[in-house]
Amino acid sequence: MIETAIYTLLTESAGLTALVNDRIQHHVLGNDATYPALTYFVPADTPDQPITGASYTNRALIQVDVWSEDSLEAGLVAAEVISALRNYKGTKSGVRVLLIRFEEQSSDYEQTTQHYRRTIELTAYYEG
Repeated sequence: MIETAIYTLLTESAGLTALVNDRIQHHVLGNDATYPALTYFVPADTPDQPITGASYTNRALIQVDVWSEDSLEAGLVAAEVISALRNYKGTKSGVRVLLIRFEEQSSDYEQTTQHYRRTIELTAYYEG
């Protein structure tokens, strides 16, 4: 699963884990979360046209949300997330990743949680 490969890439990034430690969660943070932290999920995962030979690849949209009590800190963590994932090619957790492409980043302030959020959107092309 691409989610497993993404999690491995994020947790293997020394720069990222120096900022968030092990606070990398799939989809939802708990109510008692410590910040900064991040969540990741795959809102869409579809078969795509062949890129290599006759094998089909999958195209997954990946969303990573950085949560922080400080806007500048959220930006620093987001930069480390992008560094860990952008243009990655290789095999992680049994998934052959052909390319992870950075798409965009946005930021906002969540009134309900009173935390800053940076949303990072990427596209992963992979086999497996």
